[in-house]
Amino acid sequence: MDIYGVFEGGGAKGLAHVGALRAVEERGFRFCAVAGTSIGAIIASLIAAGYTSNELFLACDGVESGLLSEDLEKKLLDDLEYRRVVRLRSFLTKLLKGRGTIGSVVSRLAIRPMLAWVFGVLAANLSVIPLVLHNRVLRDVWLNAGAVRTDKLRNWLDEMLSEKLGIDGGYVRFCDLPIELRVVATDLSKGDLRLFSKKETPDALVADAVAASMAYPLFFKPVQIGDSVLVDGGLSSNSPAWVLDDLREVSSVRVPTFAFRLLDTVEEPTQPQKRMLLWRALSRFVASSLNSRAVLETRRIDDFHLMELTTKVRTLDFDLVNKNKAEIVRRGAEGVAQYLSRKIGPRDPELMEKALRAFIAIVTEVTRNEGIIRAYLLQPVDEVYCRVIYSALLEGDADDALIMRSGSRSQALCLAWQEPVLMDVSTIPATDRNSVITKYVHAVRPREVRYVYCCPIFSSQDDWRLDVPSERSEPMAALCFDFQVGDSSILLEPEIEDFISAVAQVIGEFWTGRPLFEPSNFADDAVATAASNWSAVAGAEGFYVSARKRRSAPNDRFIKRLEDIVRRVGA
Repeated sequence: MDIYGVFEGGGAKGLAHVGALRAVEERGFRFCAVAGTSIGAIIASLIAAGYTSNELFLACDGVESGLLSEDLEKKLLDDLEYRRVVRLRSFLTKLLKGRGTIGSVVSRLAIRPMLAWVFGVLAANLSVIPLVLHNRVLRDVWLNAGAVRTDKLRNWLDEMLSEKLGIDGGYVRFCDLPIELRVVATDLSKGDLRLFSKKETPDALVADAVAASMAYPLFFKPVQIGDSVLVDGGLSSNSPAWVLDDLREVSSVRVPTFAFRLLDTVEEPTQPQKRMLLWRALSRFVASSLNSRAVLETRRIDDFHLMELTTKVRTLDFDLVNKNKAEIVRRGAEGVAQYLSRKIGPRDPELMEKALRAFIAIVTEVTRNEGIIRAYLLQPVDEVYCRVIYSALLEGDADDALIMRSGSRSQALCLAWQEPVLMDVSTIPATDRNSVITKYVHAVRPREVRYVYCCPIFSSQDDWRLDVPSERSEPMAALCFDFQVGDSSILLEPEIEDFISAVAQVIGEFWTGRPLFEPSNFADDAVATAASNWSAVAGAEGFYVSARKRRSAPNDRFIKRLEDIVRRVGA
């Protein structure tokens, strides 16, 4: 399945993006366009050239390989310039924390105020020492707005891209990339952001644009491209999901957007903080600003998935990356894998669509339905909402990625009530059709749909043994079928009720990869006679439940057919 990828900036934390890429590859997703800022732009450019996660970094039996397995400090940064920055940063850290020579003097002033004038004289004379010891790096920052050049980074990236694409002599342009790439930088000359892409800047060099996007203020020196002086794109847009809007508008199919955010590991205070020291506040200002703005940058994007990658290094901790590469990549992979399992499920959507189509065919046969049946899986995404995550025969319809409020008068009631629910679309009252909460749910449903049957999927079939739905565990999801024609009373036949419940558990098993369907775990004494009619639910007009609560396993013939479908689809 094709997806858009957005890789956020985060300096030394960026290796976690490789783990995210690995988790996405293992699920069978394919990037058809990527965007990135800062370190995210490096990873995005390598993906756009065709590199896989294993080609970027792989740790096996303690042996590391791949482009990013080398010493990144020596590979991408000027050694002398970087060592100067490390020494200055160490000095400032000790000073601000009160651990250095001057810091210790200052901290003692409160204890020995009588000697304040002595230390004042000494401090005045010793204040020139930092200027002497760190003269070169301070001069570069003052005169060039940065201490480290991006030349080595730029040359390395151009070499890697040209090698992958088979372009002799380097100089890879945006128009040379097989996958669409968007890179964001900040233009200091114009006081605005600068977007590089195949559409906007087809002949621009990819390595130049990425180097500009990587130019973290005061650390890297700005990059000159034409008449523009460019620095870190994170100042303008650190999570640039919006730069792919034009592709979403012209796409004939729904393409999900996966955005990967890099987070620091923030230690929880052992006690409430009444104050925050300057050095601690400064360390959190930038991170708080970027993370807060990212929420605004990604609003109102359909089928958008924001995945947070937590690391144990900070933005400029390049000296720590070499010691923790495997761990950083592992954390990135785990973060994405957990999100996909929780919010999308562990299966490729294309494979799930294939499975749903196969089950639609057998449900159509069993229910003797002559119309088209649509099928979809509804899953909670948080405490407030649930959404359609997999579907079949909803192509071209507006509700193939529908989001519903949990407990609202919609298909979501199946999850709230923890039992199968039938919606008679024609009897849903105008109050629900016009309600702010549910009007879009009902408005986008195709007019030809007459009935919607929703069946919960439980993590254990033992829940089908219980007569009281409220005593069951919370459903993992709900399997929904939309019927265009037919008599809803046929769904009350015990054999069909049992069969659809079994189909739901099989779909859940196919989806999660865990054993959820075992005929012996269904109730063995479920009531054999169905209710004469559906029971209307008080306060929810148009919604009905069956008086028959427990479910038995379907007969052997149906079980064999279900097993055949799973085997055929999974092959």
